[in-house]
Amino acid sequence: MSQPCEKKSKCDIDLLRQISQVYTAVSFTLTTADDDLGKKIEPSAPKPSTRLKTIAQLAGKGIYTGVLMMPVLPFLQDNEENMRTLVKRAAKLMRDSLIVNLRFLFSTN
Repeated sequence: MSQPCEKKSKCDIDLLRQISQVYTAVSFTLTTADDDLGKKIEPSAPKPSTRLKTIAQLAGKGIYTGVLMMPVLPFLQDNEENMRTLVKRAAKLMRDSLIVNLRFLFSTN
């Protein structure tokens, strides 16, 4: 394998390690660090704590990791405490990037 690769999904760690011989970054979507709120926002997704553990595991294996903090939903999980907690936890674990995408809600009236 000689071409750079960035994978934004779930994947086998052995495959990621092989790909990372060139460059691999795995990014995880996280909208909150709170498991209860996470269940309300993304009921079918793994808990935020599970995703954070996976980030730590991959980063510990030398794989570049990032957090996609998106969407930031106004009035739901955009309070200062939630945002600071998520950024602090992610920063301790990841090796590479934090990308934030705000969602704006507009009235049609």
